[in-house]
Amino acid sequence: MRRIVLLAAVPAAILLSCSREDGALFVAVLPAGESGPRSGRLISFSAGDEDTRDVTSGIALSSFGVFAVGSSSGDEVMYDQMVRRGKQGYTYSPPKYFPEEGLDFMAYAPYGSSSVSFQEGAGLVTDFDISLPESLSEDVLLAGPLRGVRSSPVLLSFIHPLTSISVEFAFSPHSILIPAGKGARVTSLSLSHCIREGSYDAESGTWTSKGEFCPAGRSVSALAQGRNPVNVGALYSIPFTAPSGTMLEIDWEAFNLDSGAAIGSYSIAVDLSGRDFAASTNITVRAGAMWYD
Repeated sequence: MRRIVLLAAVPAAILLSCSREDGALFVAVLPAGESGPRSGRLISFSAGDEDTRDVTSGIALSSFGVFAVGSSSGDEVMYDQMVRRGKQGYTYSPPKYFPEEGLDFMAYAPYGSSSVSFQEGAGLVTDFDISLPESLSEDVLLAGPLRGVRSSPVLLSFIHPLTSISVEFAFSPHSILIPAGKGARVTSLSLSHCIREGSYDAESGTWTSKGEFCPAGRSVSALAQGRNPVNVGALYSIPFTAPSGTMLEIDWEAFNLDSGAAIGSYSIAVDLSGRDFAASTNITVRAGAMWYD
């Protein structure tokens, strides 16, 4: 019997309004297939996002990984099974079938995420640990656990257990434009206080924070366009309330369009003290800068 623990590494980003839109539903159509011990009921999937931020873009749910064990026996039927979305819905290979006892399911997306790894143990668990290395910025989605499922399609309703911190950047006041022949680009985002580790319990939908507050950040490369705000990047975090003194720092540089050479480097700090970084939300922070010629 295997114990499945999802270990995730995910950075934080910045946005201040919640947005929701229902994800589309996709049903797998699978060929009848292989012989072997089974009930004769083919396992197929449908998937959607019940607490979405940006899933309908089609990127996150284009593929996902599925775990399935016998509801009574704990026998493994699927272990990190890749399921892909195609013209006929969600498909995988080779086909698998329901045992008489029914199955327990859990899933994550996107499949093969560099921020997810697996450990074997005993039983099926529904939590994962997350850390925030500077090199990663990926939103992990979870579905399940579903208990005692005996028929298809298996409906996987994915949720975002993390908070998304998205950053928008523009020059202020709006009358200031980038001089001819010059450009501006944002190079990095950093957050002075963040909880890097925590455990998510999918049964209760709650987080338990681990460790101390510490900084998190990542490099970005985004062109600023003068008066129009531009989304320059995002970080993902386990939920927390920012303590006093929590600052978001945005680094940007001016450069020559012809050569690409930097002609000046600058930083902007935004005070986020007391901001509630709740699960399953977008938090947008807009930052303005003066142009330095």
